Amino acid sequence: MEEKTRQLLCRGTGEEKMVRCSTKEEREVSGQVEKTPRSAIFNDIIKGGPIPKTWTHSKIVSIPKPLKDSLKVESYRPISLINQDYKIFTSILANRLKSSYTS
Repeated sequence: MEEKTRQLLCRGTGEEKMVRCSTKEEREVSGQVEKTPRSAIFNDIIKGGPIPKTWTHSKIVSIPKPLKDSLKVESYRPISLINQDYKIFTSILANRLKSSYTS
């Protein structure tokens, strides 16, 4: 597969620098085959298993506000970069909780 296509499909994410790819073939090409499916990890956590250590870390980055003086502190806003698996898990959990309250 072409390098440009692979770069578009595979992206590094988070502090752990794991490569996420859109297809199994792409994961195998990049050498980053997931050993445990996300669903197995999520189910284990729901049953009381341990939360991965990478989920407890985030990186705070400042983003400049548009049309503001870049030399002033108030011209920036912070964002927190967190693990993608954590975001997916919390979204699934929130949807389950929401559906249980509306039923």
